[in-house]
Amino acid sequence: MTKKFECFEYTSEIDRYYDWADIVVSHAGAGSIYRLLSLGKRIVLVPNVDRIDQHQLDIATFMHNNNYAIAVYDFNVLSRAIENAAAADFISFESLEFFVAEEIITFIDQ
Repeated sequence: MTKKFECFEYTSEIDRYYDWADIVVSHAGAGSIYRLLSLGKRIVLVPNVDRIDQHQLDIATFMHNNNYAIAVYDFNVLSRAIENAAAADFISFESLEFFVAEEIITFIDQ
């Protein structure tokens, strides 16, 4: 099997890479995760465990435990996690419509 991958810290053309990729290794930021899920990508999440608020750890653990992605907490297992992601039977993510603007406005106006 030929392995093709590209690594980078930042690009303003991320959608081009998302279109090309079958599996994306990403930090565990909520925006990145939900964008990748909406595109139907297989995701390996690497949370920043040094953050004080631990939100990346929390969301990565949730996504892993609910079979939306694979979370990696140790770079020594990253290669194995990518292999597992290629064969995983992830749950398909369905975005729910969430329109509560009127309720928020009513609450604020009270």
